Amino acid sequence: MSQLFQNFTQETNRLLDAVLFYAEQDAKFAINSPFSNKSDAARLKLEFLKDLLKTFNKDLSKPERNTRAFIRNEIRKVRVKAHPTFLNYLVNGQLTRWLINSILLRQNIIDDFSKRLDAHTKSASVKENVQHLSIHLKQAGFTLDIDNYLEKMLMQGLPKFHLRYADLQNPSTDFVLHFKRIEGSATYVFETFDAALRANWEQSISKPSNSNWKVFSHQNEVLFSAKKAANLVSGRSVMVDQATNHWAIIDNTHKLTKHIYIQFDLAAELNKLPIKFKNVEKNQIINALNNGESKEIQVRINGETKKVQLLAFPQEQKLRIIDYRGELMDYKDLGNSQDLNLKKAVEVLNKSIDNVIKVDFKKGIR
Repeated sequence: MSQLFQNFTQETNRLLDAVLFYAEQDAKFAINSPFSNKSDAARLKLEFLKDLLKTFNKDLSKPERNTRAFIRNEIRKVRVKAHPTFLNYLVNGQLTRWLINSILLRQNIIDDFSKRLDAHTKSASVKENVQHLSIHLKQAGFTLDIDNYLEKMLMQGLPKFHLRYADLQNPSTDFVLHFKRIEGSATYVFETFDAALRANWEQSISKPSNSNWKVFSHQNEVLFSAKKAANLVSGRSVMVDQATNHWAIIDNTHKLTKHIYIQFDLAAELNKLPIKFKNVEKNQIINALNNGESKEIQVRINGETKKVQLLAFPQEQKLRIIDYRGELMDYKDLGNSQDLNLKKAVEVLNKSIDNVIKVDFKKGIR
């Protein structure tokens, strides 16, 4: 913990270790509770600093004596935050502290301690911010590790910043992640992200300026994951509320993000298919289609096993079935194939019955 000060002193400094530890814990608390009462935090810190002076007052090294001078200065500063009265500003304000330290020839020591302590506090705040932002990003489906980039941007102390993002899970989509600092605190939040369908080489030549970015807020009640946003900008529909069977699609006539919500019972529509799915297979299909993905299944057509793709299409209140040639199929196309197999089975059975040996009852059986 005292490594930041190893060039400042090589001697034991118990006071400094205690101050650094408290600053680190205080910084973490401030990040986790950006709306907490700052006066309460100041009063707790004031109590801690006073206890330090009472506990460490004998047999001190020179660095520890210098640290005591710094702590006394901090006590005056914290008193103003804990009790912001006119008298406190007059007695313990910045100008008064500077005059006292200058007269006692220790202003340089105070400045040095303050700069180093501020750096330690900022480092702890940045690490805590990175940890929280990383968790929120992964929950939203942005699983690529960008902690190093976050740390570099957070160290700049900007009120807001953005990072470009791309990964192999969504190869056809570009993202821009937006972060914002909560006003009056050191806490940053993952606020919004932009998503756009990545243009291929031919599209970039024919329509170089046709970039249609959509904004997805991460602070609203309806949250979209990276996967769902990627499928939305590619023109697909995604489930947003399973309790009410509401699906979202994007209105591409809107410049930013205009979501249209449609009710569509996917499970009921799957039951209309002339195919019996096992429960596990049906759940896999529902999960994939809910995220806006297509799901490959195998069916028997004209006696042959074929692969088709299922895709939810709430706009038409139905499923889209796409065959191996990329052509649309109707529900009855699957049913006809099964009816044909059933018809053949019936014909075989009838022929078998006709070939049964007939007994001549007139001649009898000898």
